[in-house]
Amino acid sequence: MNDSKLLQLFITLEKKEMNSLAASWNKKQACEGVKGPYIYRLFDYLRKNYEREDKLTEDLVYKYIYPDRPFKKRDLTLLASDAHKVLEKYIIDLQLKYEERENPLRKQIILIRYLKRQLSHAAQEDLPQTALFNRYYRQIEALYEKLQNTPKKEWADYLDMYMISQILYYNPDFRRFDNGKITLNTLLNALDKFIYISKLKHGSEIIMRRRVIDEDIDVHLLREVRQMGSIINESNDKLIEIHERYYDLVTQETYQEAEFTALRDFVFECITDITSSEMTIALGLLSNYGSWAVRYKHHVATINYEIYRFGFTNDLFTDQGMIPPHLLINYCFYCAKMGKHYEIPAILNRHLKQVKENQQDTTGDLCLAYRDFGLKKYKEIFTRFLTPGPNLFPFFFTYRSLKIKCIYELKEYIGEGGKYYDPSQETANYINTIRERNYTPTVKTANINFAEFVAAMDSRKHSRRQLKEMLDGYETVVYYDWLKTKLEEY
Repeated sequence: MNDSKLLQLFITLEKKEMNSLAASWNKKQACEGVKGPYIYRLFDYLRKNYEREDKLTEDLVYKYIYPDRPFKKRDLTLLASDAHKVLEKYIIDLQLKYEERENPLRKQIILIRYLKRQLSHAAQEDLPQTALFNRYYRQIEALYEKLQNTPKKEWADYLDMYMISQILYYNPDFRRFDNGKITLNTLLNALDKFIYISKLKHGSEIIMRRRVIDEDIDVHLLREVRQMGSIINESNDKLIEIHERYYDLVTQETYQEAEFTALRDFVFECITDITSSEMTIALGLLSNYGSWAVRYKHHVATINYEIYRFGFTNDLFTDQGMIPPHLLINYCFYCAKMGKHYEIPAILNRHLKQVKENQQDTTGDLCLAYRDFGLKKYKEIFTRFLTPGPNLFPFFFTYRSLKIKCIYELKEYIGEGGKYYDPSQETANYINTIRERNYTPTVKTANINFAEFVAAMDSRKHSRRQLKEMLDGYETVVYYDWLKTKLEEY
């Protein structure tokens, strides 16, 4: 059963959840029909043995569930299918309870959906509707009040407020020409805020994508929408202000250090005022801007390190429970760059398990390689981590550029089997590979410029002045700070 859907889903549970599932089925197995006791025994066996592959053979599982029967694969397959359905329902119930704690409005929304369905059923069956009708609208009014008074609003909450306001406004009992709490102005204010944040958020991201990957997408009415800010955000909503300030930052053609630093500080201050999901989005926007600034030779290592440290310290970089590997690698890169390589093992101990399993080994190796790079253990990096090394996105650029930097620091390296490595050959191979692959022009240019400059330094055919002119002439290049340091040592 090692590869079964049931086991794969079961092991996502925490230990206490496994115990709770087995205990709940132990209590109610008698009233769950003929399969109830067997489903309990299956969960009980998995709970005790899920970490032991040798105990998860079909024969052993079957013998525990049906001790007096000869093995029949079909019986086990059907039982596992039924248990999988039970497990899915249990997990859904767990998630609903979690969402109710995180968002108390979730329970009301579910009740409203139920009442709406029952109203439709009553109409079809010609049943009394008045009491149900009144209950339905009372629930919606209560939900509206709670949404209005929720201190931490997400971007989508404004759309929910618009939809709920619309339901109340078009309630057959509602007097639309009275000056009540639900007016057309209420509807439009909620809709305006949703559209305003959406335009700024997605428009700003498109502007940055144009700069980083040359993506050609137009955003209509973006400037006109931004001009409405003083009207739409008259209450100084902090979530809206984050997106306003980020839009104002990225629409300036040049790097703005003061505005970037001020926005970073403002986002950090907002951790108690906006939800964790909105904080994650805000930190993502900041890190995108920082990554762009680095490629264009600006000194933002300290700011970028602080953004990553804040995000990871507060567990804000997870997406559906997973951390994208490049974020963890970038964090460790900046730790090493800031002389804090000693922090990396603890960071990995806490966060590496949140990276997808099939990417954990490579992610961990590259993070430790950055630690050792900070310690100037270049030969150890090359021997331990970089042979043969990953060749696929998202690790390709990290691996190859780190390999080139290590060989340059060593000047040359003879690896296993007597294979000789030198910087010029490695940079030439790197450039050829980049040109052959389907990367965007900006990404290609920044990485090719890096490799060409390393090759130029290694050749020892240029003066320091010539190399400085070459480096200054690049509009974009990766690892600019390292190249500049090597030039000073030249």
